[in-house]
Amino acid sequence: MELAALITARNAAFRLLGNRRSPSVVVSALTGEGVDRLAEEVERHILEGQTETEFRIPAGAGKVLAFLADRGTILDKSYDDGVVSVRVRLARADLARADRMINTVPEKKRTDSDD
Repeated sequence: MELAALITARNAAFRLLGNRRSPSVVVSALTGEGVDRLAEEVERHILEGQTETEFRIPAGAGKVLAFLADRGTILDKSYDDGVVSVRVRLARADLARADRMINTVPEKKRTDSDD
């Protein structure tokens, strides 16, 4: 069998495999063909399961801030008067957990300097 016929057969097999299941990406270990498409699909799949949101968190709530940094992608962060505004992208399950964590952060105790 000549080389052109082998390549044609290989390409036909790739198309057949790729059509068996959707979404699917056929990757050649021999040529590396399809690796870029695979990376795109993996990224798309990960981002599909995530949501972007903003939190306002007391600056002393280090556990919450660490959780967001560990489990999500911090897109923006600013500090204002003891409050951290964080725009983050994270998985929906982690979003629910972050909400629970923030709701259990005690309010900052204020002391009067007049006493």
